[in-house]
Formats: sequence, C-alpha cells, structure tokens
Amino acid sequence: GHDAAAQARAHTGLGLVLLTGGRPRDGLDELRVGIERLGDDDPGRASALGWACISRMWLGDLDGSLAVAAEARAAASASENHMTAAIATAMVAVVSMLRGELDVASATIESGLAAAEHSPDRTGLRYPIYAPAAFILVEQDRLDDARAALEAGTRRSDEMGIRWHQPSYQMVRAVERFVAGEWDDAVDEVTANVELAADTGESYSLIVSRGVHSLIC
Repeated sequence: GHDAAAQARAHTGLGLVLLTGGRPRDGLDELRVGIERLGDDDPGRASALGWACISRMWLGDLDGSLAVAAEARAAASASENHMTAAIATAMVAVVSMLRGELDVASATIESGLAAAEHSPDRTGLRYPIYAPAAFILVEQDRLDDARAALEAGTRRSDEMGIRWHQPSYQMVRAVERFVAGEWDDAVDEVTANVELAADTGESYSLIVSRGVHSLIC
C-alpha cells in the first residue's frame, strides 16, 4: 500500500485541481479526505484547510467557510504557513463582503494584506490576496483604489513568477471595468480569461467572468 501521508497529500492535491477546474464540490470531497488523514502537525493539513474554506465559499456555504477558515488560521499559525493564513483571512473578508458587512470586510482584508506583505520572503503573497481586496474596493465604489490593488497584485505576482494568479486578477478586472461602464474593456478581460482557462484548465474564475459577460450582452 501507499504511505498514508503521501496518499493523504495526493487527495489534497486532487482537491485543489478539482477546485481550480471549476468543480468545488468534488474538490471539497477530496480535501476532506486529506484533512482527516493528515496529522495535526503536518503542514499539508493547513493547506488543505485553506483550499477547503475557498471551496465552501464557492458553494455558498458561508458559515462553513468561516468555520473552516478559523481552523485553517490556527493550523497556519502552528505551521507558519503564511500562504494559508492569507487564504483564510481573505475568505473571512469575502464572506463579510457577501453579507454586506463592507467595513468588516475592508478591515479584515487590510490586515491580511499587511501580514502577507510582511511575511518571510513574502510567502503570504503566493495566494493572490489582492484580488479579493480589489473586489471589496469595487463593492465600496472605490474603483481607482481597486485598479491600484489589481496593479499591485499583478506586479507582486510577476516579481515572484507566479502565473496562476492571472485568472483571478482578470476576473476582478472584468467586474471593475463592468461597474465603471467600460464594457468593451470588460469583455476583453473576459475573453483573455476564457483563453487562459482553455490553455491551463483553471476555469473556476469563469463563473464570475461569464456572469459579467452575460450581463453586458
């Protein structure tokens, strides 16, 4: 048989693949297996909890997302997993935004951004935390600040050589351009997002992008 820890990490990896491929429910099922089988002191458990709280958010289970985010934060603190800490903080902020608690969302994401920026080697920025930050700014009608956040996040990702952040930023750019009334630019962002998803299979961001495109149509 396989090494138990290796098999648990394989479930976690498959869960992430399914999530980013637009199948958060199937992804969550795999992540649950990984979470159950990884020991509390295994750093992979924190990562699995982080992706699980994102999966629950995409599924509309906001209470569940918050509960798992709390677990992820604790595990991230214990294992010094700064990327997972950024994920968990971002999901708390996103849930607050979705519930209309914009002041809470803004304060939460600002603390998450500061922690990610000051994390060792900026490892917290391996998650595109500037994307939810920009989303919250759009909801506050702070479009100039949202664009600045997207530019900052893209710049950080380029500096770190992390290409997989790009769909998240394109998704939020499409929303910001739509809200600003620049619909041709919004469609361009959606088109770029669709093309990138076709190349990489990373299609979960198309949920929002195609929604924006349908509204414009």
